Amino acid sequence: MRVTAVEKREYAERTPDLDEVKETGRGEKISLKAYVHHLTRTITAFEWDLNANVAMLQITQLQRDGAYEEVAGRFFQLVSPWLDIERFGLVDLRQAIRGLHEIEERGNPEARSHGVHYRSPRGRTISAHSPTPRDSVVGEKFIDEAMESVRKYGVGHLGNFYWQGDKLGLVPNAREDVHFIIVGAKSRVNFPTPNTEEVVRHVLQRVRAIS
Repeated sequence: MRVTAVEKREYAERTPDLDEVKETGRGEKISLKAYVHHLTRTITAFEWDLNANVAMLQITQLQRDGAYEEVAGRFFQLVSPWLDIERFGLVDLRQAIRGLHEIEERGNPEARSHGVHYRSPRGRTISAHSPTPRDSVVGEKFIDEAMESVRKYGVGHLGNFYWQGDKLGLVPNAREDVHFIIVGAKSRVNFPTPNTEEVVRHVLQRVRAIS
């Protein structure tokens, strides 16, 4: 079962390159700050696999400060007369961050970490980042040991990963690495760059399995 909704979205984007500075007749400066107004569409789709009894909510990528939870809330309000979203629980993706990190440390990773963040029981955040997207967080002994200790007592908070193209299983013609970000606290996976539906489904299926 698949339910799709389209929402008109208007927003203003700050554009400093178009700023202007003028003067009044008395020589006082006036600063004009420019914004570009956009009109676009947001597509939200809820999919429920009745055979596997799993579901997912897909939202097209929003602007940088877009609130995915607000879009999801409006969608669920729209379908609430005939779809009880309370029947579906969120997948705890914090474990997926930890799992992918551990698999990478064991030497045969499916995904390469570019940034891994953990949150302590009292709310402190500890993170490690690789120097470039082509490099892994894993690889320096003292950092690996520190992150292992943090992971033992903390929970996954944010994971910035690249799924390796040659580890995409049965996905045909997939050679490029797939950039995805796991937002553990919100049970959300972001894909910052375009990918085929088959690639996205494969990555999500594996992330769900590791969670």
